[in-house]
Amino acid sequence: MISEKDSSLQIIFTNKAKCLDCNRCVRVCPVKAIKIKDSQAFVDWEKCIVCGNCVNECPQSAKTYRNDIFEVKELLKSEKPTAIIVAPSYAALFEPWKSVRLPSILRYIGFKFVAEAASFAGEVAIDTMEFYKGKNSSVITSSCPAVVSYIEKYCPEAIDNLAQIKSPMILTAEYLRKKLGSNWNIVFVGPCIAKKYEASRVEFRNLLDAVLTFDELFELFDEFAIDPARFEESNFDLTAGPNEKLFPALNGFEKAANLESKSFCNEYICTSGFEELKNAVNYANESPQHILIESLLCKNGCIDGPGMKNKVNIYERRTNLLSFHSKREFETNNVEVVESNVQTQFSKNSVIRQPIFSEDEIINVLEKIGKSNPEDRLDCTSCGYDSCRDKAIAVLSGMAEPEMCVSFIRKRSETKADRILQESPNGIVIVDDNYNIMSMNQAFRKMFMCSNSNIGKPISKIMDPEPFIQFKIQETDKFEMTQKHENYNMICHQIIYALKEEKKLVGVFVNITNVISNKEKMDSLKRETILKATDLLDHQILMSQKIAKLLGDTTAQSEELINNLLKITNDR
Repeated sequence: MISEKDSSLQIIFTNKAKCLDCNRCVRVCPVKAIKIKDSQAFVDWEKCIVCGNCVNECPQSAKTYRNDIFEVKELLKSEKPTAIIVAPSYAALFEPWKSVRLPSILRYIGFKFVAEAASFAGEVAIDTMEFYKGKNSSVITSSCPAVVSYIEKYCPEAIDNLAQIKSPMILTAEYLRKKLGSNWNIVFVGPCIAKKYEASRVEFRNLLDAVLTFDELFELFDEFAIDPARFEESNFDLTAGPNEKLFPALNGFEKAANLESKSFCNEYICTSGFEELKNAVNYANESPQHILIESLLCKNGCIDGPGMKNKVNIYERRTNLLSFHSKREFETNNVEVVESNVQTQFSKNSVIRQPIFSEDEIINVLEKIGKSNPEDRLDCTSCGYDSCRDKAIAVLSGMAEPEMCVSFIRKRSETKADRILQESPNGIVIVDDNYNIMSMNQAFRKMFMCSNSNIGKPISKIMDPEPFIQFKIQETDKFEMTQKHENYNMICHQIIYALKEEKKLVGVFVNITNVISNKEKMDSLKRETILKATDLLDHQILMSQKIAKLLGDTTAQSEELINNLLKITNDR
């Protein structure tokens, strides 16, 4: 078994830029293997069972899986020829006329040998039946790698119930290695992301060179501009029988094993979806009756796998598969008789040990998110966990953050908003449609000398309601005015607006009395300064006029003196 702590083997990833803190992946993950850190969701690879739910359900496509298209294109370019094994659910994706052209399309792309994985579905089913008959306990089929991963990690008590039989993919790959030789590349394509995980297990790691999903194959088709109508019908090089082709559908195991339903119905259960699987595993452990459980983790079987996210309706897929099956009855299984070891082993070393926390530790977390009282624990599942208690345990385990709780965040936001309202230096009052006071903050009470005893009473008891009335009459988004409240010796700039959904009006009062007073003082000072300046200017002008006159008289006298001196001089 591979080490799950080897991050190089991780298959599912998070695109941080697209992850928008919706917790949807946590909700749909059956084993809660999603870790929330800094409000972003990451896959805890050690806990992941590779079911693909998070990939399918992420509304922002933030969850992606390892894309192997580049590797496959490199294999096709290499000197080695490349074979491809196709999962039988391909027939669910296409109308029958397209399905019969798929082998030709794959050869056109470059694959030299085209095989159906269902070629070994009958052998897997029959060998599983033999395994079941030789057991004294219930048996769970082991072809679904997500089921195997779930039981290995979370149900150690049921590991011995797993049928120790390899999957059709593995048996087909082993067969091709023997038939074609070591000088071939081998690729698998199917509907399942977990097949990438299965191929990377230590015991199977050298069998397959790459694993594609059908979605990846369609991307490859787009690159080659594939139009199925341009290709001829052809068969696979390795074909499956008609009943084996039904292996990916519900009760497909029963068909592939040629079981008689009437004689076996009390011993056989087909599960699809995680909840059915979990219940069936519990039932198998508790029931004294030995049962065979066909285990399919995807809700509608392999035809609804996470690696085939096209828009074909699930019932149309089922119809396509059944129609193709009925029209291809002439095909038979052409696998050559070879000796092969169909048995495998499953690990008991991958069990996830859940940490155990004391009741005090759990209560402490609940208190931090406002859930100390049982009546506050809504168990709304918006955080992704089934209960507030489970969420608290996840926080202690480092898998969740307290902020994931919607009711906690809402209450905290309301508390902050209320604090901002109450601590605002501006007066704030809320009135209803009839102008009755619904709420007021501390600043308003102080400004208008009132108390909470006024709540429920008309605003007119405190002030002139005219601004509120005018706001409703004018039907504007906002009404502003400056008003002097004589009774309170105060001037306010007032803003009125509506809370339309609540049918309430909000009044915001900004006390500008001191501003106005200071302005008036400044205006008075300016006026006094101007008057004094004017007086000074007048005085300066008067002085200038007097100086000019004196200067004028002196100049005249000097001129007269000089003229007399000149006259005396001339007389001599």
